[in-house]
Amino acid sequence: MNFKHIILVTGAAGFIGSSLINQLLLDESNIVVGVDNLNKYYDIHLKLENIRRNKNDRFVMLHYDITDKRLMEKLFNEWEITEVYHLAAQAGVRYSIEHPSEVIQTNIQGFQNIIDNCIKHHINKIVYASSSSVYGDFTDNDDIENESTDNQMSPYAVTKKCNELMAQMYSNLYDNLQISGLRFFTVYGPYMRPDLAIGKFTKSILNDESIEIYGDGTKERDFTYIDDIVRIMMTIMNSDKKWHHEIFNIGYGAAISINELVNIIKNEINPNFNKIEYSNNALGDVDKTLASNKKIQEWFNEYPKIDIKTGIKKYVDWYKQQK
Repeated sequence: MNFKHIILVTGAAGFIGSSLINQLLLDESNIVVGVDNLNKYYDIHLKLENIRRNKNDRFVMLHYDITDKRLMEKLFNEWEITEVYHLAAQAGVRYSIEHPSEVIQTNIQGFQNIIDNCIKHHINKIVYASSSSVYGDFTDNDDIENESTDNQMSPYAVTKKCNELMAQMYSNLYDNLQISGLRFFTVYGPYMRPDLAIGKFTKSILNDESIEIYGDGTKERDFTYIDDIVRIMMTIMNSDKKWHHEIFNIGYGAAISINELVNIIKNEINPNFNKIEYSNNALGDVDKTLASNKKIQEWFNEYPKIDIKTGIKKYVDWYKQQK
């Protein structure tokens, strides 16, 4: 077999990373090198299952921490990486408020280590995960591509904005770099993190246990199904277009309230469910997120296609099969 690509995926045991690897391995000309520190932010057994489901002779999993400069140098020295998907990060808006130093170390120093090694080894195609959180509180402007990103609401959001600035700076310094920052909008689907709203609500409604909603349930989110995220990531990486550093929103393009979300999940599981409790707003939560897909449509003729009702049905069906 003549392998054309040796692809590095950081955050390989996570929700998005493992879903991406699953698709990358369908191409028999790909070798995938996965990196993850397997931290205990959520149940490590779920991360180990994400690794197991991608078991393949063309998938190498390394238990490395991206903040470890020595290990990152070792990785790039030992593998002739051709492209990089950098998805590893310490996630969690609320977690970042409580543990800012940890989030800054992982998300900024880790990013630095990846970029440094890409430059040293002449790897010019890099896709990295940014976040819709860089927009802060959404102002309901129709042209979100030009929304300000100077009003972050959490250390997590600040680290993602910092990654974007670093990527822009390095693309200015090195002409051969082609870096793509992807602002993900609330990604959901099979194998998602259990601490996210859809997973928590689904579990509670199935078990007929009360659910907690922060605030009055009117906060709005743009929910994006994992299959759309993975497909568009790969489209951007494999595009023949040329650029230095560009940022793309990837979101479905429609916001719904948390109350609406609960009703959609209820209708899939138990329409009569009514054990809902409301609590104070969570620190760092924004009122609304909403993606504009204009740029990815113009550049790649792509956009997320799976609406929230279809996506929730897919997720609930999958979740029931796991029980």
